[in-house]
Amino acid sequence: MRITDWMHTTGSSGVLVALAFFPAVYAHMSIWHPSMYGVGPGFSYDGGNPVDPIGPGVAKQSDWWFRGPSYRALKPQNGSVMDLPAGGSVTIEITCHLVHSSYGTQTSDPNDPLSACPNGYGPHHAGDPAGPIVENLVSRCALGVADKDDDEKVGWDDIVIFSVTHRCVRQRLTTFKIPDRMPACSGSKCICGWFWLANNGTANFYMTAFDCRFTDVKSSKARALLPPVDPAFCPTGNTTCQPAKGAKRPLYAYNTPTNVVWQGNDARPGYHQSWSFGEDGAQEDIFSDKAPGQSGGAVASGDRPVAASSPSISPSSAASAMAVSSSPSPSPDPSSSSSASTAPSTSILGLPRPSSTFLPRPCRRNCPHPPSRRLSRLSPKVNIPTGSYGFASEVVDALAWTKQQHGERDERSRDGDGRRGKGLVGCVPRPFYDSASA
Repeated sequence: MRITDWMHTTGSSGVLVALAFFPAVYAHMSIWHPSMYGVGPGFSYDGGNPVDPIGPGVAKQSDWWFRGPSYRALKPQNGSVMDLPAGGSVTIEITCHLVHSSYGTQTSDPNDPLSACPNGYGPHHAGDPAGPIVENLVSRCALGVADKDDDEKVGWDDIVIFSVTHRCVRQRLTTFKIPDRMPACSGSKCICGWFWLANNGTANFYMTAFDCRFTDVKSSKARALLPPVDPAFCPTGNTTCQPAKGAKRPLYAYNTPTNVVWQGNDARPGYHQSWSFGEDGAQEDIFSDKAPGQSGGAVASGDRPVAASSPSISPSSAASAMAVSSSPSPSPDPSSSSSASTAPSTSILGLPRPSSTFLPRPCRRNCPHPPSRRLSRLSPKVNIPTGSYGFASEVVDALAWTKQQHGERDERSRDGDGRRGKGLVGCVPRPFYDSASA
């Protein structure tokens, strides 16, 4: 019997009891490759468990950026680098535990519908934990790249999403297509990242770093990347908005700072059409018309121009410059209590706190959800409908949220385009918001 089957048959009390018997390592997902940061020799969890989500509610960027300082400090095993063939594809393993990957002792059958997590449906965050997986609730994943060779030097404006797959997380062997015009890294390697946002259940954010390099680069085709802009929410059929075009930043959601404007539980951020990532596969709109190393103009994000400058590397260099724009200057740390200071911080990860217009609207005391389906913010006893949670460990999340009076949860969710679906999600807790905007 699978874990989630047992939980389903035992009812809400069984879900709580399950926490005492089953480890949290099966609660979520991670990529697995020797080039990833944050693991020791043999994928030992020296920096922490890679399947654990980042947050929600982490208040300082350096604590969640690429999973935090302990992960960033652990470089890839034996200097491993993942090769990404321009115009081709790469297959990356994603599972809920190392043991089910090819690096583990219980490698899952790639033909198994639950090859990403043979232990159950819950970690997919795509429907009822008792199954089956609801295909239109599968959240989608993305790969991003920064033309840096040191993860500590990667900042907010450095990462560009270059590949998206709309069937993720769905199976262990997940294929990402690489754009045909990708340039080579300026140095011997780049810093890449895997990004995933859980669709229903607890608000989960993933940002896992790995070393990468682009191979099979064609000098006649390679083009510099445009400076990235924030993704924009624009649901299908809405004629009053425009999705973001060109190179885009990742969706930095559920922690502080954020570039996501909260749209409600039925429109959670994800790498799909409603959030400017309608293209399934290689993101071919991220390039300028300049060859790597040539100077570029400016790229506008709404009314906020992004200046571009010429890198110092010649277009004929074998290691061509990837981006048109220069790297951003360090900015004040968002966690600093002194908002009046304008002196730049020495921290690469320091960023100005986004304005309140970029922060989601908090759950009020009276969330617009039916009281009968609401989890009380005040009572320590929570009646959890059978099968409503994505996984047992999320009960702990819910109890913590209610105890701290951070928000409420209800049995609603949505598919990739914002339509209502089945499952349990909730209001985003107050730590995600600037108190001034609440």
